[in-house]
Amino acid sequence: MLSLSPLAQAETRIIWAVSELTGLIGLDETGAQPELSGLVGELQQQLLATLPQYDVQPVLMSVPRMQRELQTRDNVCTGIFLRTPEREAYLHYSQPYLLIPIPQIVMSRVGWERLGQPTQIPLQDLLSNDQLNGIRVPNRSYGNAIDNGLNQASNLTLNVTSSTNAIRMLAGGRADFLIEYPTVIAQTLGTASDQLHLVSIGNADPFLEGYVSCNQSALGEAFIADVNEQLRRLVSDPAYRAVNAQLAPSQLQPRLADAYQRRVIGANR
Repeated sequence: MLSLSPLAQAETRIIWAVSELTGLIGLDETGAQPELSGLVGELQQQLLATLPQYDVQPVLMSVPRMQRELQTRDNVCTGIFLRTPEREAYLHYSQPYLLIPIPQIVMSRVGWERLGQPTQIPLQDLLSNDQLNGIRVPNRSYGNAIDNGLNQASNLTLNVTSSTNAIRMLAGGRADFLIEYPTVIAQTLGTASDQLHLVSIGNADPFLEGYVSCNQSALGEAFIADVNEQLRRLVSDPAYRAVNAQLAPSQLQPRLADAYQRRVIGANR
């Protein structure tokens, strides 16, 4: 009487779509049960632990597959799709569950020196400079402003299948720049990341909110409602906030803490 029937389990089963993003999130499948890894994975695991009424099954997917599954299957959710107008047409979104530093312009030494060793560049100036060769990872979103700039760029000469490949190509001197999260660069290359140069995108908001998103089905809507209910408490928990703080380099953490209070805790009240 106390156990869920197979039908009830099917009605509450959530496929939790995960994509490898070094240093941020991945799926460890070496144990008896798959476990989310990385800092973002740890935040997601804390959130999912508050929802025992659902049978959440993490599944590793490429971003293109994830997008297809979210559009076509009524029980697929994820915690890594940024909120865009296009995605809101077919996804339910939660309140924000994390705040992460925005991507930086990552440059090879040659490209950085060609521009005069800048610390900050307006995105339009970078993406219209035909002396530079950039890399883009398809189906990655960095927020509306950056995405719109990338869509209009004239110097993105290489498309690759993953961020890891893009970072290694840049480190190998096969391109001049890409857009990426600083944590991902450091985790992918280790100390070799010192050979690359991080340049701020001029006049950009330094942080982005992260959301849980689900297919626009009845199950997806119910799951998002329950996520929002748990976030009201969880985002203020000191241990949860401490993990989120690790997403920023130490010099950014005071600014992140202030923005988190306003944009994550404030949104979940």
